[in-house]
Amino acid sequence: MTALHKTCIAALLLSAIAPLTHAAELDLSDCDVLTGGKAATTYKSWLQTNGREADGGDREAIRNRAAVAGNVLACHEEKLTGDSGWAVIETTSSGKNAGDTQSKLPPGIANIEKHAAAFKSLKDAVRYSHQAGAFDPGYRSISAQTVARYASALPELLEQGYEDAAGAYEFDCVLKRAFGKRVTAVSCTIDRTTRAQLLPLVAPARRQALDAQGRAWAEKVPAKGA
Repeated sequence: MTALHKTCIAALLLSAIAPLTHAAELDLSDCDVLTGGKAATTYKSWLQTNGREADGGDREAIRNRAAVAGNVLACHEEKLTGDSGWAVIETTSSGKNAGDTQSKLPPGIANIEKHAAAFKSLKDAVRYSHQAGAFDPGYRSISAQTVARYASALPELLEQGYEDAAGAYEFDCVLKRAFGKRVTAVSCTIDRTTRAQLLPLVAPARRQALDAQGRAWAEKVPAKGA
């Protein structure tokens, strides 16, 4: 039997709650804060300030908004499913496929459309991670992963998700470009899996153009740290 080594991967490559602390010690990875149960006034003020900065084009604020949106979704997932959103990388250690890797993401919230707050958080998570993904490969990958996990609830975003996955795949797996502290081999495993999940959901006639757009993004995005 083939043995599998499993490694949990968190933070900005995946949909797990990302550690994020405001300068005023507002813990933006605390679900009690993110769902309004604690420090509500301070949190609301931070959202407004960071939102204005993000709308003005500040990249750190755009990343922060995306991270918080992903955290909010993860909080809803943990509440409704008991799973906090960790992903797993499986590596085959023996047999003819030794060394092969694949990523497995938790299934998410079933029928998320029936849960208004969770569904809104899903749309926010995709919207803001896609925005940050314009200049940050980690968030581009997150955007694609989120669409892949909730494909049935987001039919209008399948092409966007596929293009994001194609771009991340080209960046990490084909061009093998470095960005900040991301581990390219791990990122590539996730990107390959995500792209494979979305591929049959997009019309073949559209995939060629989306692949080309993803490649163009991967070639031009600056490869520097966050």
